[in-house]
Amino acid sequence: MDTKKIAKYVTLAFTILLADIIKELILHKIGWRKDFSHPYKSTLIGMAVTVAIYYPVFTLLDQLIEKFVEFYLSNTKKTTGGGFIGLAIAVLIGIFILFVLYLKLWFKKSIF
Repeated sequence: MDTKKIAKYVTLAFTILLADIIKELILHKIGWRKDFSHPYKSTLIGMAVTVAIYYPVFTLLDQLIEKFVEFYLSNTKKTTGGGFIGLAIAVLIGIFILFVLYLKLWFKKSIF
């Protein structure tokens, strides 16, 4: 598979994951929790918040992440010798960073 196609999929995956992290942070900041005594109301509020957050965040992040991932991948490929191995290392580092962020956000745990 072409490294440009892989980079495009990586950009999309990173954008989705970062948008979700931002959504989770906003929901934590406003103190929103699922209300099991009013599941219909809670579901509607959750859906509205998700769309209200994802659309602008995804639109903004898609542009920013595309530029960042292009810069990040090109620098990592230069450092590691280029090609598919450089791309794979860059993706693994990015996934590890996102994993650390999710672990901290969801479980308040740190690897370090």
